[in-house]
Parts: sequence; structure tokens; C-alpha cells
Amino acid sequence: MSRSLIPPRRAPKTADARSRAQLRFDRLFREVGRWRDLLAQWEAFVGPCQRRLAEEMTPLQQHYRQRRREMAFLIEDLLLHPPVGRPLGRQQRAKLSRLLVSLAASVLDETSSDEASDAPLKALHDRYSELAYDQINAQEQASVQVMLKGLGLGVRAEDLQGLSLPEMMCQVAEQFFKQEDAQAEAQARKKPLSAAAQARREQAEREVGLSVREVYRKLVSALHPDREADPQERERKTALMQRVNQAYEAQDLLTLLTLQIEIEQIDAADLATLPAQRIAHYNKVLTEQCEELRAEVMAHVFRFAMVAGEELPLDPEIITPLLIDQMLSQDIRMLRGKIQTLEDDLVAFRDRKYLGAWLKGLR
Repeated sequence: MSRSLIPPRRAPKTADARSRAQLRFDRLFREVGRWRDLLAQWEAFVGPCQRRLAEEMTPLQQHYRQRRREMAFLIEDLLLHPPVGRPLGRQQRAKLSRLLVSLAASVLDETSSDEASDAPLKALHDRYSELAYDQINAQEQASVQVMLKGLGLGVRAEDLQGLSLPEMMCQVAEQFFKQEDAQAEAQARKKPLSAAAQARREQAEREVGLSVREVYRKLVSALHPDREADPQERERKTALMQRVNQAYEAQDLLTLLTLQIEIEQIDAADLATLPAQRIAHYNKVLTEQCEELRAEVMAHVFRFAMVAGEELPLDPEIITPLLIDQMLSQDIRMLRGKIQTLEDDLVAFRDRKYLGAWLKGLR
């Protein structure tokens, strides 16, 4: 079958009724709403999470620390006064000594700088360690200080004393980002804008303010409660006006536009009739809000990821309040299990057969 040499006529392209600026407005509107929802989830989560940490995790950590301290002193007692039965061998005594030093050091490391130093535990550590605890601590601080100096950060090693490794890294990272921001601002000040560029920026800022003000005035005109005779409707409009005023004070264009849609003052058809320049102003404000909201969300994500101590990607879709709450619940369950095991061992270690079998499994 022969093919026609005349190409088929293509159907004419139908033009999208909305411009690129309008499409970008739709995308930004959804994006800002998404970041706002994420931020609201984090803000609602922080308080309950802090309460769980204070009421559940902190008492368990203190209990666990006390039981490890008791175990360290029990081990010395076992070394000095072995349980009845077969004498402890050289390797068994070496294992117990290493365990004692490890337990004592871990408890001392977790003692915050505002707590009194545990002199008896430190002395116990030093009796069985090749290096005194203060000497080891001084070496570690010197290493941290060298690292901080290499990064050029204004964090002193002693400021990190008593912090866990995730908390230490979080503080160092926060200082790093603060310094980066300060350097960026200083660099920006070193590069003054030309007169024309400065004029364009000021004009854009004025136009953005006018856009927000125009939406605000339309809402005030439609929602002013003093013009409403119906008491219920006046109460509804009063509540809406409070939201309008709060949004205007914050220059929150998204909320103002959302309120316009909520009271059916604007729809897609109305948006299509706006001048392109006005939509561009809206897009500028929404872009700034999107960046600010994203920065606030990522601050929560970064802080909780560092405290969690897990190798998690800094993705707000992965590190969520739900995930952190689940991880906290898991940590609490594991800590309770460790405490129960320690309490059982504090009794069972007095039994020579149990102690021998336990040490055989210790590497």
C-alpha cells in the first residue's frame, strides 16, 4: 500500500486560557499551603514532645544512669570479694575491669555541666583505667577544639561539655549555619546595588505592598461587621475580620487570598481578569512566603534529625512529627528494657555460675 506524500494536517493547538504567571500562582498557592500545613504539624508537635521527654524519657535516663552507677560499684565489689564458688580467672577479671571503666565513663559523660561532679565514681574509674577520667576528658576537649578551629566556628569546647553527641553536633551545625548567614549578609552589604537596581527593588516592594493592601481593602469592605444587621452574621464577620487584620499585619498574602476565596469574593475567572503585573506581584509575595515557611519547617526537621541520632535524609516528607514520635516511643521501650535487664543483673551477678556464663558471652 502506498503512503501519501502529503503529511496529515496537524490539529491546531488550543491555547491555555491561563497565562504562565497564573499557572505559577496556582502552583505557589498550593506550595505555600503545603509548607504551612507542615509547619503547623511541627508547631503542634513540639510541646507534647517536650512534655514526653520531660515526663517519660528524662526520668528513665536518670534511672538508667543510676543503675549503671550501681553496677560499676558492684563490679568492684565482685573483684575485691568474688562470689562463692570457683575463683574468677584472669580474663574474667580483665573483662569485668573493662566493663567497670566503660560504665563509669558513660555515666560521667552524661553528667551535665550544671550537676555536681560524681567524685566517688570518678575515683572508681581512675582506679581501673590506665588514664584518669579528667585526662581523657581534656584530650577529647582538645580534639573538639581543633575541629572547631578548623571549621572557623565560635563554639568553645567547654560549651559542649555534658552534651550527648547528637546534641553536640546539632549545636555545632546551628552555629555553622548562623555564621554562614552572617557571612552572606556581610557579603551582600559589600555589593551595593546600582541606583537603577535599587530603584527597581524599591518599586517592586512598593507594588507588592500595594497588592496586599488592595486585597485587604476589598476584604474589609465585604466583611466590616458594623454594616451587618444580623447578630449571627455580625459575629461571623467579626471573627473573619480578626483573621484579615492578623494576615495584613503579617503581610500574609496567602491568607488574604484564601479568605477572598472563602467568602467567594474571588475565583479562577476573577484571577484571569487581573493584569499580568498584578499577578506577578502576587507571585513575588507568595514566593517569599514559601521560602520563609520552608526555612522554618527545615529548622524543625534538622533539629529533630540531629537529636534522633539516626542517619535520616533531611527530607520533610520522611522526617515528620509522626516518625519522631514513633522513634521516641521505641527509645522509651528500649530504655525500659535495658533498665529491667540491669536490675536483674544487679541481683544475678552475685551468683557465680550466672556471672561466669554472662562473662563468657561478653566480647
